[in-house]
Amino acid sequence: MSNGVETMRCDGSVLELIDQRLLPFHLDYVACRDARETAVAIRDMVVRGAPAIGCAAAFGFALEARACAGASADHRASALAEASRVLRASRPTAVNLFWALDRMEAAWKVHAASSGDALAAHLFASADALWRDDLAINLAIGRHGAAVIADGARIMTHCNAGALATAGHGTALGVIRSARDAGKRISVLANETRPYLQGARLTAWEMVQEKIPVTLVTDNMAGHLMQRGEVDVIVVGADRVAANGDLANWHTGRTGDIPAVGGAMDLAVGAKQTWVMMEHFTHQGVSKVVQSCSYPLTGVRCVTRVYTDLAVMDITPGGFLLVEAVAGLTIDELQRVSGVLI
Repeated sequence: MSNGVETMRCDGSVLELIDQRLLPFHLDYVACRDARETAVAIRDMVVRGAPAIGCAAAFGFALEARACAGASADHRASALAEASRVLRASRPTAVNLFWALDRMEAAWKVHAASSGDALAAHLFASADALWRDDLAINLAIGRHGAAVIADGARIMTHCNAGALATAGHGTALGVIRSARDAGKRISVLANETRPYLQGARLTAWEMVQEKIPVTLVTDNMAGHLMQRGEVDVIVVGADRVAANGDLANWHTGRTGDIPAVGGAMDLAVGAKQTWVMMEHFTHQGVSKVVQSCSYPLTGVRCVTRVYTDLAVMDITPGGFLLVEAVAGLTIDELQRVSGVLI
């Protein structure tokens, strides 16, 4: 595995995050020493991508425990409860944020009677395990996806589902990295991804760091390149995959392959409406709700295969067809492992 991009690093006293707002022109790290500073980094888009946000929040929670280790048990409990609240409010749409904090709070409850230093040590161990788990998930997705990438493939991707968005390696870009590591001569077409330009600023930068040939294209060139037969495969990340194969995230409008972690598989439901992100704000004492943006659903007809850390599945008119799974995992077992309520 290449270590060309180190999204975050934590030595037990400070969490350092690549400031993704400055890429690709400057590589700099932002230092976070407690939960509040970590929450600011998440809110201000220093770090982005749900898996990376979850890992950062876990370390931020542990840093708060370290900061209040010398205080009374009651003060530590109050500080950690506030840390969880502040971190949860930093990015309401990042599902990994809440999952990671639930896991950290569970560890806190188990070791609540420990001394302040011991509690902090336990929480750092939990955060590190969470980070390592995400990295292992990305490597597994990469192995599954790389197996079907042909030598010489021209791969189109959208947005940034790379090391910058995860603990490392990436999901969609993890497939690309793994294909390169397997000796395949691949090249990448990175869509710019308006309006925030994650493809132009982040994906293209990652590929340059990894010395993987990359061409940056404007979003409206994607269809033209497909029409000319200059795209062999499309690999993009997915926030959610529904039971019928619909997925929530940006897409290019052509059949492609989708990397997703097992926990992103909502296999018990079908998705037929646009996924809308709502924001709450207060103006002159009145609480209001606005639709700030929406994530279009890509229909099942545009998806051929889904790669997860647990299984590879083809999309058929009748639903998912299991192609390969860990230790003979069935669809029903995958639903249970993914934490989906049936």
